[in-house]
Amino acid sequence: MVRDFVGVMRKLHPLCGVLSIFDYVIFTAIAFNTDAHAENYSVLVTASGASLAPIYEVTCAKPWPNVTSKQAMLLAKRW
Repeated sequence: MVRDFVGVMRKLHPLCGVLSIFDYVIFTAIAFNTDAHAENYSVLVTASGASLAPIYEVTCAKPWPNVTSKQAMLLAKRW
């Protein structure tokens, strides 16, 4: 899934768009956001161009031992 977003953003806004995706992925890992799935990534399209929408629906699962530690999206062909 992340690869798909990178492909879209590479076409819409080559440098900033791709770097924004990587920022989101890194933040998701650091924040232990196990709920980050495809529906939480959006592209804003305006007359002046396209950009990644601000991050939303972030959940830090670390404090709750009964919440899965497995990420919602596959990253680098691994969970």
